[in-house]
Amino acid sequence: DHMAHLPVLLPEADGQKYRVELILYDLNGRQIGNLFKANVRGGHIKIPIDALEMSEGVYLYRLLVEGNSREVLSGKFIRK
Repeated sequence: DHMAHLPVLLPEADGQKYRVELILYDLNGRQIGNLFKANVRGGHIKIPIDALEMSEGVYLYRLLVEGNSREVLSGKFIRK
């Protein structure tokens, strides 16, 4: 299966919506692309990652979340 999901928990505050963007990078820091960009409600969400055209390997991601404040999360994504 080429679809993966990144689970994210956003605070649920009076139906607040968040602007969420997922950006993928190679290990050299070059941006591969924006994989997800949407306005979502708080709670548990699963951000879809279509890995069909990605080579096997390790990638870095940056997750930008904007609501009342701006949060930046980062991590690794491994394509097998």
